Amino acid sequence: MGDWVLSESWGNTLNNKGSVHHTIFHCYHEARAQLREISRKQKSLGFKKTVSKEQQIELDFG
Repeated sequence: MGDWVLSESWGNTLNNKGSVHHTIFHCYHEARAQLREISRKQKSLGFKKTVSKEQQIELDFG
């Protein structure tokens, strides 16, 4: 099985007032542990989860 990549973004990357960071993990459990740590930090800073509906688009490559 391959590596796992955790991508974090913050701010507004469209106007260069944000940033994106990618971290490679060699196993799923390491990546999930990092996600849990990020979640703990966000909760301690007062972040709240919001639910947004994902929109699927159909692409025709034929």
